Amino acid sequence: MKHTKKKKLLAFVLCMVLVLSTAITAFAVDGNFYYVPKDTVELSHEIMKDGASQGTLYATVPGGTFKSSTDNAELQMDMQEETSESTVLEAVQTELENTGNTGYTVHQAVMGDVSFRISTEDKAQIPEKAVNFRFENTSLDTAHAMGFVYDSSDETITLYELKEDTLQFEEDVKLETETVVVGCFDVVEKETEEAQPEDEDESVQTVDVSASGYSITTSATAGVDITVQHYLENEKAPLYKESKVHLSNDQKIENLSSLTNYEAVKVFEVNDGVVSTNPISENIVLATDKTYRVYYKETTETITNRPVQMFDYTINGTDTGINSSENYGTNIPKTSRLASGTTRGDYCNTYDTNILVSGKRYYINTWNKKSDGSNVNQETINGKTHVYGSNTDGTAFAAKGIITGIDYESGALKMGKTSDNAQLYEPGYFTKETKTGKDIYPDQYKLTFQRNGDNYTLYDVTNAAGTSQLSNYNRDTGTNFFPLDGLGTTQDSKNTTADTDSSGKKHNDYFGMRYDVQFKLGDYLGDLNYHFKGDDDLWVVLDAEKNGGQVVLDIGGIHAAIKDSVDLWQILLGQTTYSLEDKSNYLEADADGNGIKNKDEKHTLTILYMERGANASNCKMDFTLPNSTVIDTSMLDTSSLKLTKVNTSGKVISGAVFKVTNDSNSNNTQTVTSGTDGKLTFTGLKEGFTYTLSEVSVPSPYVRTTTTWKVKLEGSPLRAVLYDSTGTVQQTLDTTDSTYHIVNSTQEDIVSQSVESDKTVSVKDYNARTYQVDLTASSKATQAVTKTTPYDIVMVLDTSGSMRYDLNKYTEYKGALTPEYDYSGYGYENKYFVKTDNKIYQSLNYSSKRKYWYYEDAKSNTVKVTQGSTTIYTKTSDGTKMTALKNAAKAFVSNVEQKNPDSRISIVSFSGSASIKNFNEKYLLRVGDSKRTIDSWIDNLSANGATNTADGFGKAKKVFSSSEKWADVNQTADRKKMVVFLTDGVPTEHSSYDDGVADDAVEYASDIKRDYTADIYSLGIFDAADSDGELSGASIATINKFMTDVASDSSKYMTADSIDSLYRIFNSITDNMPASITATITDVIDSRFELTAGEKERLEGRGATVTTLDGITTVTWTNTTVNSKTGDTPGWHETIEIKAKDDFIGGNMIPTNGPASGIKVGENTKYFPQPSVNVKLLDSSLGSKEITVYKSHTIKSSDFPSELENLYKFTELDDKTELKPGEAGIPTLAEFTAAELTELKAGKPVEKDYTYPGTIDKVGTFKYEYKPVTNGIKTVDANGKVLSTADAMKNHPATTVGNAVEKYELTVTFVPSTVDKRKQLLSNVTEPDTTKIKDANGIDTDMPKGGLVVNSVTKNGSYTVNVWSLEKISSSSTTVNGNEVHPKLEGAIFKLQGTKLNDAGNRIGVTYYGKSNAYGFVEWYTTYIPDTHEVSNKVDVDTGIAPDTYKLTELVAPAGYALNNQTWTIRTDGKTCSINGNATDVALNAAYENTPVYALPSTGGTGIFLYMIGGMLLMGAAAWILYKNKRREVLKR
Repeated sequence: MKHTKKKKLLAFVLCMVLVLSTAITAFAVDGNFYYVPKDTVELSHEIMKDGASQGTLYATVPGGTFKSSTDNAELQMDMQEETSESTVLEAVQTELENTGNTGYTVHQAVMGDVSFRISTEDKAQIPEKAVNFRFENTSLDTAHAMGFVYDSSDETITLYELKEDTLQFEEDVKLETETVVVGCFDVVEKETEEAQPEDEDESVQTVDVSASGYSITTSATAGVDITVQHYLENEKAPLYKESKVHLSNDQKIENLSSLTNYEAVKVFEVNDGVVSTNPISENIVLATDKTYRVYYKETTETITNRPVQMFDYTINGTDTGINSSENYGTNIPKTSRLASGTTRGDYCNTYDTNILVSGKRYYINTWNKKSDGSNVNQETINGKTHVYGSNTDGTAFAAKGIITGIDYESGALKMGKTSDNAQLYEPGYFTKETKTGKDIYPDQYKLTFQRNGDNYTLYDVTNAAGTSQLSNYNRDTGTNFFPLDGLGTTQDSKNTTADTDSSGKKHNDYFGMRYDVQFKLGDYLGDLNYHFKGDDDLWVVLDAEKNGGQVVLDIGGIHAAIKDSVDLWQILLGQTTYSLEDKSNYLEADADGNGIKNKDEKHTLTILYMERGANASNCKMDFTLPNSTVIDTSMLDTSSLKLTKVNTSGKVISGAVFKVTNDSNSNNTQTVTSGTDGKLTFTGLKEGFTYTLSEVSVPSPYVRTTTTWKVKLEGSPLRAVLYDSTGTVQQTLDTTDSTYHIVNSTQEDIVSQSVESDKTVSVKDYNARTYQVDLTASSKATQAVTKTTPYDIVMVLDTSGSMRYDLNKYTEYKGALTPEYDYSGYGYENKYFVKTDNKIYQSLNYSSKRKYWYYEDAKSNTVKVTQGSTTIYTKTSDGTKMTALKNAAKAFVSNVEQKNPDSRISIVSFSGSASIKNFNEKYLLRVGDSKRTIDSWIDNLSANGATNTADGFGKAKKVFSSSEKWADVNQTADRKKMVVFLTDGVPTEHSSYDDGVADDAVEYASDIKRDYTADIYSLGIFDAADSDGELSGASIATINKFMTDVASDSSKYMTADSIDSLYRIFNSITDNMPASITATITDVIDSRFELTAGEKERLEGRGATVTTLDGITTVTWTNTTVNSKTGDTPGWHETIEIKAKDDFIGGNMIPTNGPASGIKVGENTKYFPQPSVNVKLLDSSLGSKEITVYKSHTIKSSDFPSELENLYKFTELDDKTELKPGEAGIPTLAEFTAAELTELKAGKPVEKDYTYPGTIDKVGTFKYEYKPVTNGIKTVDANGKVLSTADAMKNHPATTVGNAVEKYELTVTFVPSTVDKRKQLLSNVTEPDTTKIKDANGIDTDMPKGGLVVNSVTKNGSYTVNVWSLEKISSSSTTVNGNEVHPKLEGAIFKLQGTKLNDAGNRIGVTYYGKSNAYGFVEWYTTYIPDTHEVSNKVDVDTGIAPDTYKLTELVAPAGYALNNQTWTIRTDGKTCSINGNATDVALNAAYENTPVYALPSTGGTGIFLYMIGGMLLMGAAAWILYKNKRREVLKR
C-alpha cells in the first residue's frame, strides 16, 4: 500500500513536470516573446462605404502568426474605407484582361484597407503566416465573383479564385506589407452592341436613291433586317431614332438615307456597337441582319409665301386709338391695362400698370417714367442708374408674366396679374374682331424663311405679290424691322420724329405680328429650339389650342433688344436636364393619355411679336423644329360631329337642344336641335381644337343630362371623335347609322338606376323567434333631379422632382421570362413585375446560379415565380406623372363643378415644403365662379424637390382653419369637407423614407379628420418596389400603412397604375360625393310575421306610418330624404323588429317581406330584396287513447285515426295555447279525399302540404301513417282466425278478451321543406344568411344570422283496445276429460249501473240490463220491465257500452238457482279494464255463478229417513273404531 502511494505520487510529479515543460516550450520565443494567437482564430470587420455597410470581411489567422512580449495579448483586425477605389478597380480590370478574361468587365466591388495589430502594440504588423479571407452579406453575384489583394506601396495586384458558391478565397494569402487592400468583385460580359431604342413605327421613310455608290442585297431566303442609324456629320448623338428596313432576297437597296431636309454623306457598317473606319461601297451581299450608320449634312432652302397675320395699331392722342377705354371693357382700372406707346415722352397713355418681376415692380407701358413724371423701372448698379429695359449701364431684362397664353382661335391674350394681384386686360391686339385703333391684315403679308436642315430663320416679310416690305433690315442683327412702313404713318400722330428711316421718314412703330408653326416630332432626337433677339414684346406659346397653351418664351415689356431662347425638350419632358434615353422614351409614350404616341402628336408654336414702345424695332428669330410648317389658322381642316338623340328604349327624341363649345374660345359655340329623326350635326369643327359637347334642354318627360363630352379632331381624313368628359375614353359609334347615340332618361328611369338599396335580417332571439330587419338605401344619382351636397375640398398634390418621371402602365405578360442583364444598374430587375399587394407592384429578380425568378415577400421569404403560377406584368410609359396629375386633377375639378358649382376647392402643392395657392387672398375658391383660376393653379404646377407630406397636410389644416380666406358661397350650412392627397413617393425631406415626416403627416391628417370631420382620400402613383420589397427605403407594408393611416379608412386609399386608372380614381371620388333624393320607402312584412311589442310605437316615433290589414303589417316612410353613401355608411338606414306569429308552425327560408317592399320615387319603385330566415318550430305532441269494448261489440278501428288526430297539437310559445288540426293551416283528416283515407286505412302513408293562411308557398309537409301493432298481438275473428292488416283496419267484432288485445298506431311527421327546395320555389327570395353572429367579444357563436335550419319532427299516438265479457254459469260443475265444467245458465238478468256524476253531483251514468242467453253469454239492453222481467232495446254492437265505472248486480236468477247477491265493480273508463279490481284476462272473461235450489220430497215417501239412519250408523261405527284404537293405546301404555 505504501509502495503504491509512492508510485502514484511519483507519477503525478512527472506529469506536472511534463505539462510545465511543454507550456514553456510552446510560448517562449528566445525566452522573450509569445506567439499570438495561440490557436487559429477568425476575425471580422464590417466594410463601410459612404456611411453604408457593404458587407462583412472575415479573416482566418492561424496560431503563431504574430509575436508579442506579453502572454495576454489579443489580435485585432483594422479596416479603413479605401479612398482610391477607382485606382484599385482600374488595376483589377487591367489584371482581369491580363489573365485572359477580356470578355468581362468589373460590375460591382467591395473593398477596404486591412491591417493587423497586437492589442499591446501601437503599430500594425506583417503576418508571418498566410491568412485566408472570406466575404459575406454583399450584393455580389457569387457565381461570377473573384477576390483580390492590392498593395498600394508598389501598385501590385493579385487575383484569387473563390470557393464554389461562396466568397471565400480558394487559397491563403501571404501578406508582404502592414496594410493592403483586400476586396472582392463580380463581373459581367462586356456590352457588345450600342443599345438603341427599337422603333417599329418607321416614321423615318426609306427612300430609294440611285448613284449612292453601293447596293445591298441578301442571300438569306427569308431576307434580313437592316437597322439604320441617323447621325449628323461630326456629331456623336443621333439626329433621329434608328429605323428598320426589311430586305427581301429579291430586293436591292441602293440608298439607306431617309431624312428630309438632310443629305446623306457617308454610310458606315456598325459591328458590336463599333463603327467601321471606312464607308461602305460597291455591292454588298448580306447573309444575316446588319446595322449601318448614315451621316448627313443639312440641306438649305428659301421658303416663301408663309402665312402671317399683321396688325397695325393707331394712336392719335393720349388714351386714344388702340388704347381707348372701350377696347378694354367696362370699369377696367387704368392700372390694369396693357397699352401701346409710353406714358411720358410719347404721352400715348396714362396707364400706370405694373407687374412683379423677380420682386421688382415693372411698369409695362413706359420706359422709365410714370404718367405723373416720377421715375420708375430703374435701379442703381455700380453707382449708375440702370433702366430695366436698357442695355446701358446694365443688361436689359423683360417684363415676364404679362400674358399666360392665348386663345388659339380668337387671338385673345390670356393675361397675367398686376403687382397687386389684379387681373390684367389688353385691348385685343391679336383678335380677329374689329377694335378702335386696329387694322387687321390676315393674308396681305407673307413670311420668308431660310431653312438649314430643320432650322428656320426669319428672312423677310413680303406682300402678297412677293415684294419685300423690309427696308434696310439687317438680317444679322435684326435691326430696322418695320414690315408695315408701306402703310404709312399719317394716322399715327404719336409716331416719334426720332424714329425715322435714313430719309427722315417716320416708321410705322405700333404693330403686331402673329404666325403659327405646326410640327410633329416623329422619330426626331435633335435640338428643339426657338431663338429670339429684339424688342419689344415677344411671346412664344406652345400648343395654344389646349386651353391657351404654355408660354415657353416670355420677353414682354418695352425694352431694348434682348436675346433669349427656349429648349422645347425641357418643356416637353418637364425637366431641365435630360438624356438621349429620356427623349427616346418620350417619343414612344402617350403624355396626354389620348391613345396617340407623343411622336405622332401635332404641336403648334404661336409666335406673337409687338413693336409697342416705338423708338427702334429689332427682330431676329429662328427655330429648329422637325416636320414643321407655318400654317394659316383660318385654313385648318374641318369635320362634322353627328349625333342621334334616343331614349332608354332606343326611340328617337326630337326637340333636344345641344351645344358644342370650343375649349379655346368660349364664344365659339354652335347650338343644334334634334329633328324628327333624332339627328343632330355640328359642322366646321377645326383641326387642332378640342370642343365640349353639352345638352341645353330636352322635351318633357325627359331629364336633361348634365354629362359633358369632349370632341377631338383626329385621323386622316379628319373626323370628329367623341370622348367622355375627361377626354380619355372614346365613345362608341352606333353601327346602325354611324352616329353617336346620346341617351336621355325619364326622371323615373334615372332614379330607379340611381338608388342602391338593401334589406337584411338577422336573428335577435332564436328561441323567441324574433328578428331584426335592416333597411338601407343610398342615392347614386348624378342627374339634375337630385340635390347634391356642396363640398369644401383641399387637393394636396405632390410636386416633388420624381413627378416629372414616367407614370408606368402595367400590362399582364404571358410570354416567356427571359433574363437580360441591365448594365445601367438594375441588373435583372425592372423588367418583370408582380402585384403581391393590392396597391403596389414589385419587381422580380433573377438568380443566374439557381436559374429562377423570385422576389421577397413581407416576411423576407424568397418567393419563386414561374409563368403560369403567378400573374406577371411588364410596364410601359404612360406619360409623365405630372402631366397625368394635371389632366386628372382638372377633370376632377370639372366633375365637382358639375356636381355642385357651390363647392369650393383649394390647391396645396408640396415638395421640399408646401404652399397654398391663393387668389385675392382667398384659399378656397367657389368652383362655379373660379374654375379657370383653379385650373391655372393646376396648370402651373412644376416638379422639383423632396416629398414633405407633413407640410402638405399641415397646410391643408391651415386652409380649413382659415375661414376668413374662404370665398363666399350660396349654401353655408350642411357642407362637407374633403382632402384629396396624391403622392408618388415616400414621406421625406430628402430621398428616403423618414419616420418623423410620416408621423407628422399622420398627426395632421388625424387632426383634420377629427376637428373638421373631413373625408381624406390618399392616392398613390408609385413606381414599382424592388425585388426586396423596398421603395425609397421603405417596405411596401410601411408605405401601405402610411397611406392607410392618413386616409379616412382603407377603402379611401387607392393607387393608379396608368393614366386611365388615375382618371377612374378621381371619378370615383366625385361619384361618391353625396347626392340625395326624396323617396317613399315601404316594407310590407310577410303575413307570417308581426311587429314585436312596442315596435309600432317606436317606428311611428321615427316618422313611419304603420298599418295592419288582413294580418299583413306595412311600414311606410313617406317623402323621406335618401342621401349618398358616406364610406361604408348608407345614406338612409332604419330597423324593424319582428317576430314569427304565434300560430305559425315555423320552417326554413321564410321570407320576411312581400315583393311590394321597396323605394318609390315618382311612379317608379326599386324593390327591396326578400331576405329570409329559418324559424324555429313550435313544440308538437300526439297523445294516445284507450277504449274498452264488450265482447262481440264492434271494434271501430277505421275511426281510430280521426280520434287520434284530435290528440295531435302544437303548443305556442306561451306554453298554453294549443294549435290543433284544422287551425292555422294545419291539415285535418276531414280534408282528406276518399282515396287518401282509403290509402291511410290500408296502412299506406299519406302526405298533406302545410301552407300558412294568406300565403301560397308550401312551408312543409305532414306525413300520416296508420297501422295495427302486430308485435305480440294477434287480431282474430270469432272463429279464432288471425285477421290480415287490411281486415284489422276495418271495423270488426271484439273476439279476444283481455287488456290491450288490439293496438293501433298513428304516426304524424312534419317535414319542413329544405332550403334547397324553398330556393326552387321562391326564386326571388334570398336564402338565410349563414354568417355566424358574433358575441360581445367578437367571437363567432353557433347561431347563423339567418337562424338554425329546422328538421323533421315525428310524433306517434296509439289506440289500445281492451275487451271484457260476462257469462252466467252454475256454481255446480261436472268433470269432463279432467276439466271442471260449469253449466251455462240462461235467463239471468243483470243490472249494470254507471256511476258517473255531473258537476252538480248527480249521477248521469248509463244503466244497462243484461240477460244471459242459452250459452250463458250476457247480452245487453237498455230497457227492463221488473214486473215481467222483460228486457228490450238491445245495445247496438257498433255503439257499445259507454266507458264508466259500473256496479253489476243480479236482478233475476236463472230458474232453479238461487239469486247471487254479490255486487261487482266493472271499470271500463281507465287505461285498463278491470272487474273487481282485477285486470287479468281471466278476470275480464268474467263468470257470474248461481247456486242451484233442490226440490222437496214427495208426500208419503221415505224422504231422507234412510239417508239419516245410514249416516248415524256410519258415525257410530266411526266412534267405536276411534274408541278401540284409543283403548289399545292406553293398554299398551
